[in-house]
Amino acid sequence: MAPFIAIFLITLLYFVYAMKWGVVRILASAIAIAAGMAAFFAAVNLGPPFINELFGLDLAWQAVMSGAGILAVIVYFISWAIFGFILKFLFNPDSFLNPLADGITGGILSLFASAVMAFLILTATRITGTLFEINYVASITQPSIVDADLSQLPERSRFTIWRDNIEKVPMIADLLDRVDPFSRRSNRNFGMMTLFGASQPAREFTEASSQMGDLINNGDINVLLNSAEFARQIQRNERVGLVLNREALEIASDRELKNQLKNLKIDRHIDEFITWLKTNKTPNF
Repeated sequence: MAPFIAIFLITLLYFVYAMKWGVVRILASAIAIAAGMAAFFAAVNLGPPFINELFGLDLAWQAVMSGAGILAVIVYFISWAIFGFILKFLFNPDSFLNPLADGITGGILSLFASAVMAFLILTATRITGTLFEINYVASITQPSIVDADLSQLPERSRFTIWRDNIEKVPMIADLLDRVDPFSRRSNRNFGMMTLFGASQPAREFTEASSQMGDLINNGDINVLLNSAEFARQIQRNERVGLVLNREALEIASDRELKNQLKNLKIDRHIDEFITWLKTNKTPNF
């Protein structure tokens, strides 16, 4: 699979580069990337409640993402400059650490950089796969889908399939769920479920589903579905906003709902919905 092949190739490349030319640049860049990602996800996860508590402001998801992105870039460059200087000092030719900077030991030290890049690749694949999936769900839950030529529906995105395969590896999904709120299974499934509940015939089918029937009729979820903010996001095609909506995140954080949402099989629900559209009757499931 492409993400794991990319991780393997990067690990090999870093190892060989560190053996021949030293590990300092690789380590400095990796630390800076790690710091930038930490700043970005900390801002996305912790920024909105902090701003709300301090100033009483509810930031829109666009402001949160923009602010987090700017902060990540600033932290990256500052970290790159600081750690580049520190590592050059630690591994300078006169230092007793210098022999560790290349050769086999340098290659081993490069594994830290490989781990950072692996985390970046896996996270980016999950986010991209989720974006493609939520756009796909939005397209098939339009009211006009009943008049569409269903034989022309595209296949699920390759990125979404890669994301699902990544999450089959033990512990990876749980680890990445702790960091990325957009691709967190409970949050993204909540966003896609609300799309199924936003219009007919998707709502009609979903209410009859043994998977989602009870969830979509949950009181808190219905309040969100009927809210002006949700209607505005649907109208403006703000797919990211459906997942990062503050009310949605609060609802999805409920322990019981969180477990149910986390275990939803959205791909199965999509397939069954398309079958239902083609046969005009709900399949047995």
